[in-house]
Amino acid sequence: MPLESAVYAFHTIDCFRRVAYQSMLEHVTLETPHLTVPQFTAAFNQSLASADIRWLLPAFLQMTPGVRALPFAPRRAHLGLLVEEKILRPVRVGEAREPAYAFGEAGRLLGIEFLRTWWTAAALTLDLLEGNAVRKDQRIFVAPTAVANHWFTVKEVSGGAVVDCAPLTRLAMQQRLADLLETPAPEPPAAFCPSCGEKIQPGARFCRACGYRLVA
Repeated sequence: MPLESAVYAFHTIDCFRRVAYQSMLEHVTLETPHLTVPQFTAAFNQSLASADIRWLLPAFLQMTPGVRALPFAPRRAHLGLLVEEKILRPVRVGEAREPAYAFGEAGRLLGIEFLRTWWTAAALTLDLLEGNAVRKDQRIFVAPTAVANHWFTVKEVSGGAVVDCAPLTRLAMQQRLADLLETPAPEPPAAFCPSCGEKIQPGARFCRACGYRLVA
């Protein structure tokens, strides 16, 4: 999803935690946990400026190398994507029918997961050396819970950035780390026929051009 939608998704998970903690402190149970639109927006702006990595969104922004320097222009459509993915659910609350955001099925399940079992995270960057310049190929943020190791890969695209999320088992995460660090095997040097000089295919017993018998 676009970086802006991913940031909203992190914030939605934090909002679920925020509402859950507040309801526990006040000894109340909310039939429909929610934040009003002004509350959601104010908390979002606060999180963008925060360095408190006990919350998922500030942790992502503080820890992921270079992510704050990427183009970031949130719009209503980015929130709409969260509604489509059942992370957010627009509702109206109170006698005044004030617009608010509740949590869709996916948002509620992710909120419960991160509320109960998320206490750590890690981040890294994959830099590629091209000539004398270094290019950031991938920015990675990993948030492990008791359910999965949530692996977020941030990549720059034309006009912005996108975030891919993959919930990985421990073995799958180990394999992905190994794949990142693996050095590709060099291609074998090209072979040429000693008779006619044409390029020959690996494993060939005869030259296709002149029929010369090749030595293994």
